[in-house]
Amino acid sequence: MLFSNQRLSLYTFLFVVTAITCVIKYNSPLLEKSTNRKPLSESMLYKSLYEQETAAQSNSEATGSALDVDNLKNYSCKSNDLKKQTRRKYFLYVTQTESCLPRHFKRPDQLGPSEESYDILVLSYANLCTNIQYQYPNVKYLATDRNTTWSTGRNLLFKHIMKNLKKYLYYIFMDDDIELYFSEPYQFFHLENPQLQDKLQTEVTEKYLAFREQRMQRGNNAFREFEKFLLDFEPAVGLLNLCFKERQNCVSSFYPDIWAFYCSGRGPPPLPILSYSSFDGAFNAFHRDAIGHILPYRLSFENISWHDSQKYVVLLSDIKFQGQVLYHILLSAWGLSHRAYPRGTRWVTNWEPILAELRETEVPPKYHYKREVLPFTVTRRRFDEIRNPLPPNTPIVPYQHYEFNMTQNCYREPYMYPFYNDDCKSTITW
Repeated sequence: MLFSNQRLSLYTFLFVVTAITCVIKYNSPLLEKSTNRKPLSESMLYKSLYEQETAAQSNSEATGSALDVDNLKNYSCKSNDLKKQTRRKYFLYVTQTESCLPRHFKRPDQLGPSEESYDILVLSYANLCTNIQYQYPNVKYLATDRNTTWSTGRNLLFKHIMKNLKKYLYYIFMDDDIELYFSEPYQFFHLENPQLQDKLQTEVTEKYLAFREQRMQRGNNAFREFEKFLLDFEPAVGLLNLCFKERQNCVSSFYPDIWAFYCSGRGPPPLPILSYSSFDGAFNAFHRDAIGHILPYRLSFENISWHDSQKYVVLLSDIKFQGQVLYHILLSAWGLSHRAYPRGTRWVTNWEPILAELRETEVPPKYHYKREVLPFTVTRRRFDEIRNPLPPNTPIVPYQHYEFNMTQNCYREPYMYPFYNDDCKSTITW
């Protein structure tokens, strides 16, 4: 009798194991014959899973966000006074040039002679700088005997940074021809919606005048204002209004139309803080808790186009730190000159294979069916989208925005742009 009971228990155990195996393997009832199921193509599988993901997100929105709206007040709008009281340097500016640091960086209206807030790391890719006139206490030069590209040179700088990552709070990668200045109202456009232009100019002028009054009291230096922005909000990636073509073609000249098309129900375009997923590589500030999750620059298409390594940076920043990629749109940068480099692809092309590579090599499988990771052919989305930012000073943790479920589009709840650009106005002086 004891033997029979043991045998019955063994049979019961084997049946349970078989049942669990079937459920896991086929995701279907035991009585369903898996041989009757037609295999899905990869594109149809992605589409099916995307529809399930979308339905799950809708249900999550109906039941409430994982981020408690009532506790938003616990996120501080205020500047971190403790940081400002310490004498520690929080910013390392990183660039590469032929030999010595270009003179314009040390002008009073640029980085300036002040050494209190920053250091500079320079890769001299042609000849090491030995001119005594370009030796500064806060500037370190690196030499290389490699024939570097824009991306491989930055990777050498990144490798050097990672040896002592905690030394600075932000690592600001910039091209050697970049100058910073303050955005002007004439740089903001509604090209596709001219009927909205007057209202936009009124909004921009109001914010511009308030910002000008405050920055004049603080010394009126664009680099110091950018550093203040980084300390006030602590984004994973900090950006500004990058301009080309003699300051005429800027982020500010096209994002108002993107906002009008996708987010018009939320009122006028946000100022001065904007979360927009796409950005050029000419001037990027990476938080120390984010940089190792975004860099190094990927080189799969380096022989075709130097644009494409930045596309990896853009996509990874959005996938991992959505809502924490922030622009201060009233601060601008532009390049004084442009060198020749491979441009086999345009900025608006080749995003699909780059996203596919990241999906297979970088993003954990549990996130493969999120909207930002699925093929563009499935989601029919733009590679550049306006996001709803997370609260200021939110800890920088990869993929946490999927738990909050509030950043994916400008209209998600809780809607953070008034919090950034209106509620914070009394505590953060622009």
